[in-house]
Amino acid sequence: MGYNRNFVVMFNTMNYYPMFKGCQYKYSKANHRNVMVLNVDINSTEENKKIGMETCDELGIHFVNPNENYIGNQFGVKAVDEYLTRNNIDSDWILYFEHDVIPMESDFWDKLDKSLEKIDTDKVSMFSPNSIMDYGVAQKTIGSDNILERRKNKTRTARGNLLTGILENPQYGWYSQLPDEWYEKEHFFVESPYWTCVGFNRKLFREHIEIDSKFLFELWPDDIAHQFLKKGFYNISFTDLMVCHDHYFKKDVKVTTINRNQPDSGDYCQEQMRFWGKHGWRWGKRNTNLRKQFKNAVKGYPSGNLQEVLFNMRVSEGPKNYEDLC
Repeated sequence: MGYNRNFVVMFNTMNYYPMFKGCQYKYSKANHRNVMVLNVDINSTEENKKIGMETCDELGIHFVNPNENYIGNQFGVKAVDEYLTRNNIDSDWILYFEHDVIPMESDFWDKLDKSLEKIDTDKVSMFSPNSIMDYGVAQKTIGSDNILERRKNKTRTARGNLLTGILENPQYGWYSQLPDEWYEKEHFFVESPYWTCVGFNRKLFREHIEIDSKFLFELWPDDIAHQFLKKGFYNISFTDLMVCHDHYFKKDVKVTTINRNQPDSGDYCQEQMRFWGKHGWRWGKRNTNLRKQFKNAVKGYPSGNLQEVLFNMRVSEGPKNYEDLC
């Protein structure tokens, strides 16, 4: 294909095809022509799917499933992996983007390549960049030589529940506004990489993840993250790979049909209950019994699971690299 990169970029799209030209390709600082981009259609209407195929053809995006329908974002990752395998495309990583998340630097793809070269693909299962949550702030801080201003100001790198202190002020379940020492690391161990832009290790995904149709939208990557953690694989976040996630990017985009022909999509409370039923504890900062629930649940986890490691770590103790824990 001529891209010569160790990752591909993917989108799952349900009717939101105007977002490619009206948002992603409009605001991104990195050139998408310099990386392989794939799209998986997630049960769009026939009208929108036709628009999507035309849009992807115009932009050079590989349309993975023109003749098939998929339900749920986990199936999208699986579909991309199978597409790459069928077409003999040798990339270790699949980087998923939401449509309103953009790379904030022109050399983002090159920086990502160099960062992934240093990562042990036998141990690291998922990663996320550092996401700035305000486009105005991103434009001011992205070129700063001040590490803390650049990496910490209005950013999120991951989310979670188990790290002691992560549910308290000012984190409230996000790896955000952490003590300064966290941002001095190139990367650190996290519970669940930030879901709007998250990378998956293809080999480990194929070998260890059971696709779960119960997680359609809200907690789908968090379920994958915990499947990996249970089996002793590390999820990490990079502090200096900068993207921006801001609903500002949607302001001029009109999507005509958003209704979905699939059950219970986008219901956060229902997916919390699904997570609870599967993993033994309820996701979310409002769960005051979370630590008690986890202590009971972990008794049934396999030995060597990394959830228990996270549970015994504290925000105030600073970050850990997966190399430290190995």
